[in-house]
Amino acid sequence: MDIERVSFAYKRVTNLTEDFTRLKSPEVDDEFWEISHCQVCLDKFSDPRTLACKHTFCRTCLQLAIDDKTQAKQSEDRGFECLLCGYFTKMPNYSITRKKWSNHVPTDYRFPQTIDEDYRTDTEKLAVVEKRTEVDKEAKWALDWTMSTFPKSYLISRGLNPFKRLKKCYVFQITPNSAGRETNMMDDEDDDDDDHDEKESLESYDDESLITAAAFYSDKIVVYDSGLQELQFYNEQMTLTSTVKQKYVYDIAILNSCLYMTVPTNACMKVFNLVDQKFAKDLVFTRRCYGMSILDNQIAVLMCVEGEEMCQLCYLKDIGIVGDIINLKGGRLKFQRPRQVAICPMTRLVYVTDREAGLIKCFMLDGSLYWERLVYDAGHVSVFAGNVLVARDFPSSIDMLGRKGGFLGRLESNEYDIFRPQCIATSNYKPEILVIDGNQMIHLFSIIPNTPSSTGTGVAGSKCCMIL
Repeated sequence: MDIERVSFAYKRVTNLTEDFTRLKSPEVDDEFWEISHCQVCLDKFSDPRTLACKHTFCRTCLQLAIDDKTQAKQSEDRGFECLLCGYFTKMPNYSITRKKWSNHVPTDYRFPQTIDEDYRTDTEKLAVVEKRTEVDKEAKWALDWTMSTFPKSYLISRGLNPFKRLKKCYVFQITPNSAGRETNMMDDEDDDDDDHDEKESLESYDDESLITAAAFYSDKIVVYDSGLQELQFYNEQMTLTSTVKQKYVYDIAILNSCLYMTVPTNACMKVFNLVDQKFAKDLVFTRRCYGMSILDNQIAVLMCVEGEEMCQLCYLKDIGIVGDIINLKGGRLKFQRPRQVAICPMTRLVYVTDREAGLIKCFMLDGSLYWERLVYDAGHVSVFAGNVLVARDFPSSIDMLGRKGGFLGRLESNEYDIFRPQCIATSNYKPEILVIDGNQMIHLFSIIPNTPSSTGTGVAGSKCCMIL
């Protein structure tokens, strides 16, 4: 790289307001140059923009974050906070509209691709855009929506019995012409007989449900509602069949007709026999236990201690019998609060995510680090076809990463736009995925090969689901 050329280009952005004064003499270490991908879109930087805190984003990703943050909380100082560190950036000119704030954030010329873009002709720039668009279209897998259901507390608040099979279906939608969310109750068998004009706003309901864990049990579904402090069991038609009260559960997993539950506050694991409908004796750990996964007919539990960078993976051979304990360590990036884990039986790799650090690490079964990657808001994680799926509240997507950490695209559905996925789980027997979104609605999708008819988005601004 021509250092003089980079320095000359970088000087073009140093005549800034006081908010960006720290960019005038940046202390760039070797580690910074290794980060060449945006933590929001997971792709190489496109028109990178750097804030005063030295965090860099694509311009479009930064604008998306600005719109998302300011919609929830308007700032009188006319500025926005960094996604990663919360540093407040104030706009130098109050006449600038919010939709153009990202245009006035300085371009980062420390990346070679940015320097090259300045010297490209218009034809070359257009070719690059078309190439990126083609890459985005080559996602290997897509989602085919099957059915959905509302959370238990929502149905009860509407005077409905969540344990009873309903003839009617509930449609939740957002139309481009209406800013609010509406729910319409319609008859699925004969729409002409009953004409329901009643429309209720979903936001007017104080939702008590907060689903934080989910798992498949054959064709059935089990979720844990931390808001109601109970386990909920659904049948094949997504109808609630039974509940079991249990407090402070973090994650659940099902193996050999036994439901395992981690309770970090008590550093223990509870076991519930699904056949006998009885609890077994608690298994107590020396450290707090969080996420779980299954490998070779064994339960793997993620254990860690607050303030420690290293975490452990504990295997359970049987109920009450502890097997190997593997230390997961290594890497340049540090964990802050690792909570979720998934093990791929095909590749024999262990994936651990840390939402607070915006980090996902991949380990071998012996605990050695395979790769690490910065992924903003990396939450629940699962595996499918040798790849890892990561649920992200922002930018409201389920992203697929390959066995070497490469970004393989996002799982999208033509029937339903996924809204801030909070929790995901994949089936071991069928190509299906369970998604709990930001409205605490439970959705079941089939994962199908990507074809032109299965990708893309439906009606702009629409989100719909039904209890079939």
